[in-house]
Amino acid sequence: MINYGEVDPKSLKKYGIKKGMTVAPGQPIAEVGRMVQDSMLHFETYPAGTRTNVSYKRSDGEGVLKRYLNPTQYLLALARSGK
Repeated sequence: MINYGEVDPKSLKKYGIKKGMTVAPGQPIAEVGRMVQDSMLHFETYPAGTRTNVSYKRSDGEGVLKRYLNPTQYLLALARSGK
């Protein structure tokens, strides 16, 4: 399960993207949104079956991090394959 946060809401309409859709590799799905001063994009990965994104506060401690997946190996594999 992957969640992209802070995207430009108008871009979802532009690309015809709706929550829960399956998309193809390389398919444009959104454009980066604008925050107060800078543009940003959250790329969040979760275990299969996750239905909502998870907020993390430092005060929650490190134990809560098991609810997240570390995307490093996935992103490295994409980089190695040239995708």
